[in-house]
Amino acid sequence: MCLQQELLKEQQAYLAHLAQQLEEEKQREKHMDKLLDDEIAKVWAKKAEQMRLEKEARKQLLKDVLETRQLQLEEKCKYQQLAARVPNLPHECEPWQRRRERSTPGKTVWPSAPRLYGGGDNTTTVSESAAETPLLQAFRALIAHCYC
Repeated sequence: MCLQQELLKEQQAYLAHLAQQLEEEKQREKHMDKLLDDEIAKVWAKKAEQMRLEKEARKQLLKDVLETRQLQLEEKCKYQQLAARVPNLPHECEPWQRRRERSTPGKTVWPSAPRLYGGGDNTTTVSESAAETPLLQAFRALIAHCYC
């Protein structure tokens, strides 16, 4: 019986060892699942932040476009009021004919408008003298005409 008891003892030790390995394997799986969940959460958070930034950028772009369009309409209205007061106002003063954005001297703007600013390249650098738009020059002429 001694042999049977030893076999039984070894079998119990082996089963205990297998149970311990199974428990360790379950703990490793839980740990790996937790790491995977954390990684997925990080990826989704990054994706959500990127989507939020893109949405903000689209919203800002739309706002900029609407503000620019509002300014263009106001400028067109001012031109029409000016055209009613000043005879023979140059065609170049019309805001919708100009292709140059508002800029500061020395800043490169695009596209060039050879009809207004000369040159054949695709960009024009605004100098101190060219910083005044034809519309502003027409306003100055109107003011000078009214106070003379």
